[in-house]
Amino acid sequence: IGFTMVLLDLLQLPSSDNAGGLIAHIGGALFGYVYAIQLKKGNDIGIWFENFIYLVINLFKPRHKKPFKKVHRTKQAVAKQTKKKTSNEHQAKIDDILDKIVDSNISEHEECYRQHLQANEAQLKQQGHYLSGMLHYGGEWYWGLNRLEHLELRFNEMGLQQDQSSTVEFDKSHRDFCGQSLKASRGEDGIGPVNGITIYWSMRSPYSYLALVRARQLADHYQVPLEVKPVLPMVMRRMQVPNTKGGYIIADVAREAEKYGIPFGHVADPLGAGVERCYALFAYAQSHGLGLSFLQSCAEGVWSQGIVSESDSGLQKLVERAGLDWNQARPLLNDDSWRLWAQDNLAELYGHDLWGVPSVVYGQTKVFGQDRLDRIEQGIIKDLTAVQ
Repeated sequence: IGFTMVLLDLLQLPSSDNAGGLIAHIGGALFGYVYAIQLKKGNDIGIWFENFIYLVINLFKPRHKKPFKKVHRTKQAVAKQTKKKTSNEHQAKIDDILDKIVDSNISEHEECYRQHLQANEAQLKQQGHYLSGMLHYGGEWYWGLNRLEHLELRFNEMGLQQDQSSTVEFDKSHRDFCGQSLKASRGEDGIGPVNGITIYWSMRSPYSYLALVRARQLADHYQVPLEVKPVLPMVMRRMQVPNTKGGYIIADVAREAEKYGIPFGHVADPLGAGVERCYALFAYAQSHGLGLSFLQSCAEGVWSQGIVSESDSGLQKLVERAGLDWNQARPLLNDDSWRLWAQDNLAELYGHDLWGVPSVVYGQTKVFGQDRLDRIEQGIIKDLTAVQ
């Protein structure tokens, strides 16, 4: 649509009485394209303008002087003072611990050290990111060891490898995924000799989408049970999420999805009703043995096909292609009982000392992130090898 509008403006430019307006439209379209490309790389080129606007607003914000208040000492004030004293004692203990582990050269120059920290935080924000433990190169961000493969591939494309080969060394976490020929045998009672896989999952998390697709591959390959326990998205639990997080996640999931061969890109954010309506039908899908298929249909629809799950037409498509009956499913949309199991799932997640999604549990192995499924596979292989 954007390309068509720009083309129409170009065609009208020679004969139009509003050439200035058409040029402004074209300029705006070009800027929007550049902005989107840079944002996809994790570089928010508009952050300076946002900061400037906040600066101007603060300049004209009225400052009211607080009237003088006479303070009387009460039992409540004494209680606050006691609480403050307890807080200070707690801080003193922390400082004592830090003194033992922090280099004396740093502690002697604490003010300088703090200034460096603040400068680094400001630089991180200015460059459009929100998280530590990141590598930044040429406008792109790489989160931890599991993203070094993308940086290595970029260096290879630039011809920087020493032996001039295209060999990739940092793909070991997925290179041999589902590469073993072991299978879990199950008895007549359906119980097998190994644990099942449990995923704590959110429909609004694109990483959860990737995790579900790959976990199903893993479970099918080794014939291991797989259970998905949905929870509400972070923002629907009133948790604060940095604005810069969204841009990075979309760009990162896009390259991860391409690496795994999973469709991604045409996004219809299901936040709010889109999530709730799908969760309301999950128990119905489970009762027909199609719970996993339904969740994957929903996730694939909103993260790769632009299907609006909060609409009846969109949800009907997601339901029917999972093998379910829309006429049976639609009346269940008014049932809010799913909120109880969603809350129970969240409490269970916290009970595993985990907090984010997707988190995956297999026996005593507990991991956060779709890029840690190799750890789960190692646990499965270990168990299967022990019983054969």
